[in-house]
Amino acid sequence: MQEKRSIALGAARSQLRHMGISIDRSISLDNVLCVLDDLYKAEPDLIASQWYANASEYQLTLLHRDWKRQFTPTRRTAQRPRE
Repeated sequence: MQEKRSIALGAARSQLRHMGISIDRSISLDNVLCVLDDLYKAEPDLIASQWYANASEYQLTLLHRDWKRQFTPTRRTAQRPRE
């Protein structure tokens, strides 16, 4: 299920970019879900669409966590104070 959730997240990111929307933390989960809903209506056979159609509340919670996590700096990308 994690792999399909990751595919759905990637599909949402791709659709947003295709629509000319910059991907940043200002985009809410509701926007992501609207994109997945539109994708489901347009192409219901896609893995991302099938995941969206069958996702439980818990899976949507995990999607929200994954969406927010992509904007959290990791140890590697965090700036270290200069001495």
